Amino acid sequence: MLHKIKPPPEDYALHECLEFQQHLLEFACCPAQSYPLKEKQANISKFFPDYQADWLREKLYQDKGSLARSIEGLACYVNNHPEEAEKILAAFETDVEFLKQIINDQVFHFAYLSLDKEARDVIKPLMEYCYQLLCIGIPLQSSSRKKAGPNEKFTRQQLVDHFWERNHRILRVCPACDGQSPFYDRAKADAHADHFFPKARYPFLSIHPYNLVPICTDCNTFRKGTTNPLITIRQVSVSAGKEEEYVDPIEDESSESLLDTFHPYGRPAREYIEIEVVRINRGANEVRIIPSSQRRQISTKRIKNLDRVFRLTRMWGGNYMDYIVEHMVDQVRDYKQFSKDRTYPQEVVEKAFYEHISEIIGKYDEKAGTEPFFLLKHSYAKYLQNHQQHSEEIIQTIASAKDRNTTGPTDGGQQMIKTYNLRAKRRNL
Repeated sequence: MLHKIKPPPEDYALHECLEFQQHLLEFACCPAQSYPLKEKQANISKFFPDYQADWLREKLYQDKGSLARSIEGLACYVNNHPEEAEKILAAFETDVEFLKQIINDQVFHFAYLSLDKEARDVIKPLMEYCYQLLCIGIPLQSSSRKKAGPNEKFTRQQLVDHFWERNHRILRVCPACDGQSPFYDRAKADAHADHFFPKARYPFLSIHPYNLVPICTDCNTFRKGTTNPLITIRQVSVSAGKEEEYVDPIEDESSESLLDTFHPYGRPAREYIEIEVVRINRGANEVRIIPSSQRRQISTKRIKNLDRVFRLTRMWGGNYMDYIVEHMVDQVRDYKQFSKDRTYPQEVVEKAFYEHISEIIGKYDEKAGTEPFFLLKHSYAKYLQNHQQHSEEIIQTIASAKDRNTTGPTDGGQQMIKTYNLRAKRRNL
């Protein structure tokens, strides 16, 4: 992801949820566990504290739904393959420590992928169901949290609220796309808890505190979705030369590398990349992601994976670029209170234009991460500073009081401006 965010503290409730997930796995992997589950035979209290054991008994023996079936499926597998129980538990303990490897730039492979396929098939439903439990609430006893009771349930909504409390002063944009913050209106917090590593591929991380990141609805639903950031890109030989292919780590474990990702809690992209705006055919602007001039050693594979997962250049080069161009025209007009209904001397507009461009470039540290689309606006300002011809097009547009329309249809850009201005009025930061 683009922006760095504050991770949950060590005493945060999600860490206790992770312990619950581990206890659930230990309960299902106990070789002495019977199946189908029988209330009198299942020693739930051996694995869970009383306040969770009572709640779990109700889930297992009264609801008799997906949770019971998924536990029975794993218990049946372990009963037939008792030697696999230790491997499964060891794989869980390995995988939940992934963030340490990202921070230290260590080569790391998720142990879940090395388990037998039959084992993965029975682990996955149980671990994925833990996220469903989080949605409705898991009983916790985290006295360190505000207003925590002895049997309070922790939910996904509390995760989103806690993220807001930790990050709203330093991050006011979507951490994935730099667009409108999912928290622009606290009365209607439009945030999704994205699994950075998809829970369908990495089920041990389904409720991991460092794998859940609130991002905007568009990123979670329409752009990233369930895309796996560890499907890497490699060059393969074809008859016409070299070609790229995507490699799934489940099919080829050697292709998996955490070094090829930008993780929001461990290694965000903003420190390593630059956004470049270039003019292509018919006057259209194209957006590219390149290594930062300060960090040329960064892997291009990592940058390509970032763009593949969140489709950033495609998004930024479309309506978002229209928005930046049109919004910049409006801002220069507002900067000196130029009216759209009259013309102005070219030199007056030119002076105001370059003052505004310099102001945008100079406020990078202040605005990046706090103003939606500022990374793209900053890059476009640098482009205009170095391309006089294209700057003069905008200056002429403002001076002659004409509406700019040199980059193609801009209905999407106009709509984004209206939406941005409306949300800015409603925002309660």
